[in-house]
Amino acid sequence: MQTLQNPRQTFAKLRFFSYFSKARDADIAKFTHKRKVS
Repeated sequence: MQTLQNPRQTFAKLRFFSYFSKARDADIAKFTHKRKVS
């Protein structure tokens, strides 16, 4: 485990993953909304 050696990199990764998952959830919500409408 090298997460303790470089906390800044780990924090950046966490921020990136949280942002990515939020964007993916938004895309999925848009997709499901489109499917419901059509």
